[in-house]
Amino acid sequence: MGLRRQAALLRRRDFGLIWWGGFVSRIGDGFTLIAVSWFFAERDAPGELGLWFLCFEVAAIAGGILLSGVMDAYSRRWLMVIDSLVRAAAIAVIPAVGLFTDPGLGVLLPAAAVLGFFSPTADVGLRTITVDLVESSELTEANSLEQVQWITASLVGPTLAGVVVAVAGALTALWIDAASFVVFAVALIAMSERADRLHGEGGRRRSFVQDVRGGMAYIRREPIMWGIIQLTAGARIANGGMSVALPFLVQDLGGGSVAYGVLGTVAGAAGLVGTVAAGPIYPRVSATLAVTALSVFQGVALLAISLEPPLVVVGVVIGLMSFTLAPWNVFLLTLRQRLVPPELLGRVMSLTMLSIRAGEPVGAGLGGAALGPLGPAVVIGAAGLLALANSAASLTSRRWRRLEMRVG
Repeated sequence: MGLRRQAALLRRRDFGLIWWGGFVSRIGDGFTLIAVSWFFAERDAPGELGLWFLCFEVAAIAGGILLSGVMDAYSRRWLMVIDSLVRAAAIAVIPAVGLFTDPGLGVLLPAAAVLGFFSPTADVGLRTITVDLVESSELTEANSLEQVQWITASLVGPTLAGVVVAVAGALTALWIDAASFVVFAVALIAMSERADRLHGEGGRRRSFVQDVRGGMAYIRREPIMWGIIQLTAGARIANGGMSVALPFLVQDLGGGSVAYGVLGTVAGAAGLVGTVAAGPIYPRVSATLAVTALSVFQGVALLAISLEPPLVVVGVVIGLMSFTLAPWNVFLLTLRQRLVPPELLGRVMSLTMLSIRAGEPVGAGLGGAALGPLGPAVVIGAAGLLALANSAASLTSRRWRRLEMRVG
C-alpha cells in the first residue's frame, strides 16, 4: 500500500519533476565525492582531503546563514535554479583547468567553497517545497521517497564513478556532476508556479534580520529542536572523521578505487532496503527513542570497522549501518516537518541544518590531522565512541524521552 501511494506521488507533475531532477543531481554528487576523495588519495594527501571537506562545510555554514533569511521570503524553486547553475559552473572549473595543468589547492579549495556555500539550498528547498506539493497525510510517503532518491543515487553514483575514475581519471568524472546540475535546473524551471508559494506572516514583508530572528526564536523555545541539533551534530562530527579515513582504510586493506566505489554501492543498496522496510519494522514506536536507538547502532558499527576486518566484512558492516541510517533520516525529517509551523519551516530547516552541519568540518579537520600519526582505524574508532556518547546524551532530556509523536 505504501509503495502504491509513493508511485502515485511520482505521477504528479510538479512532485515528479523535482524528484527526478534531484535524483539526477544526486547521482552526480556521488561522482564528485569519489573523484575528489580518490584524487587526494592517489597523491597520498590526507591532510589536503581533510582541508577540502573543511572548506566545503565551513562555506556551507555561511550559506546556511544566508539561506535562513531568504528561504521563506522568495521563491524556493528559483533559489534552487540559481543554486544548480552556480554549482555546475564551480564543478566544471576543476576539469577545465585540468585540460591545461594539474589543478592544485588554488583551484580545488575555491570550488569546494562555492559548492559548500550553495549546498544547503537544494536540501532545504526540496524538503520545504514538499510540504506544499503534498497533503499533510502524505508527508510520510513523500519523505520516504526523498530518502529513496538519496539512497538510490548513493547506489548508482559511486559505482559508476568508481569505474569512470579507474578508466578515465578523477577529473573526467567531475564533468558528469556538472551536467547533472544543469539537468536539475531544467527540471525546476519546468515546474508550475505552485512551487513558488510563500507563507506570509500577517501579510507584511519581513526583513532578512527578522526572518533569521523568527527562526532562531522558535528553535530556542522548542526543546525537541535542541535534541535534534545535538544528536545529529554529533553524528556529523563522527561522519566527518569516517569520510576522511575510509578511502585510506580501503588502501591499507589492499583495495583500490573500484573497491571504494563498491562500498558506496553496498551502502546505497542497504539504505534502500532500510527505507522500504522502515514502516513495517517500526510500527507505532516513539520517534525520538527510535532515533536514539538507531544512533547507538551507528556507534557500534563504527567500532567494528575500526578493528580492520577484511574488506568483505567492512562492506557488511557498512551495509548494516546504511540499513539503519535510512529510517533514522526519515524520522528526523518528519519530526521537523510536523513540529514547525509552515511560515517558519524554511528558516528553521535552514538554521537546524546549519547547526547540524557545523559538526562536519570539525570531524573532517580532526580526522585529517589525526590520520598521519594515528592511522585511519584509530580515527574511525574514535568516531564510534563519539557516536555512542552522543546517543546517551540525547536521553538526558525529559521532553525527548516522553514525546508522544510516533512513527509508523
